[in-house]
Amino acid sequence: MTFQCPGLWHVEGSEGKSNGVCIGKDAEGDKLFMTWGGTGTFPYTGGPFQVTSGTGKFAGASGGGVFMGHTVAFDDGMNGMGYATWTDCSY
Repeated sequence: MTFQCPGLWHVEGSEGKSNGVCIGKDAEGDKLFMTWGGTGTFPYTGGPFQVTSGTGKFAGASGGGVFMGHTVAFDDGMNGMGYATWTDCSY
């Protein structure tokens, strides 16, 4: 399954709040939808995520877990890029 997770992380000083959504798609085209939000000290943010719904084999999915986001780069417009790890997952 591949995921795209657009979101925002507003940081003042070194502390910030983050939130967004994730859309996962498997090889058969079925999707899984999640929301997430957290807090952290730059370059890390983390908190809970929730599985909100899905399509196909993921229809009616629910559950959640914990994520940890890691910012790794910025462009000239201060748009960040990074990755997240997702643990304690259930759906």
